[in-house]
Amino acid sequence: MFSELIKLVLDKKTTYHTDLNIINNYIEKILFKTKIQNDICQIIMSSGKRIRSLFALDIYYQYYKIIPIHIYKILALVELIHFGSLLHDDVIDKNNVRRGKRSVYNLYGSKKTILLGDYLLIKIFNEITKSHFDQCIIDRFIKTASAIAYGACFEQNLNTTCCFKDYIKTVSLKTSSLFRFASTIGLRNLENISKIGIYATCFGIIYQVQNDLDDYNIEIFENSEDYIQNNVTYPFIKLSSKHLQLFINKNQDNFLQIKKFIQSEEFKRQAIFDLSKYLKRLTNSNVHIK
Repeated sequence: MFSELIKLVLDKKTTYHTDLNIINNYIEKILFKTKIQNDICQIIMSSGKRIRSLFALDIYYQYYKIIPIHIYKILALVELIHFGSLLHDDVIDKNNVRRGKRSVYNLYGSKKTILLGDYLLIKIFNEITKSHFDQCIIDRFIKTASAIAYGACFEQNLNTTCCFKDYIKTVSLKTSSLFRFASTIGLRNLENISKIGIYATCFGIIYQVQNDLDDYNIEIFENSEDYIQNNVTYPFIKLSSKHLQLFINKNQDNFLQIKKFIQSEEFKRQAIFDLSKYLKRLTNSNVHIK
């Protein structure tokens, strides 16, 4: 539904191939210092679309001819803290699949995955405090990590009666925070930071909604982690008030019925209405994906 907006960012992989290589090299160097076992390092290196980095790079190239080298390292840390948060998410949600492959949780179990997530996040904070960044960068990094953690805690309080406003608050904390940090930390003008921050927040919300929808765009209900776990996602919020039994009684027929609702024109119109102000800010902004 909103995949075209996201595709505009992902299509920049070729354009920013060299930049992504620099970021990946930093990720590899940081992982080497952590001494995490090699197979898990390979999972970290090979997983992820690097969309936060792509989004940020496209912003920075509107302000810089050459990206300052410290920004690449910051983006590497952004990608790593995102992965670390996913390790914990997969344990909480019992996700067996991550980006089409077996998750670390599925491979190694909850105890090792939690400990690995804790260890990786500690090493990330250790890395940023020893990297001679300005104190304002370190402070904003910590603030962003705190927002993600708080968003995860807030998400656990969501239930079948939660409203769209609570969902947006969760997404703004858990998802938009890193987009906002990654794309503004290299800017110095407060007006630009504010403008880009709003833009990044809106993109993060649209990105998460599309991810929620994609989890229902599959053929077999057992493969939908959100459906199996009753995760409070956008489809759940919009449909459970009237069709809760479809989520409680989990079977293929009910799953296909939910898919039918999601693919209907009425659902699409409602989604566009719900997200209209975020879409408007993305499409009308003079900040744009070229």
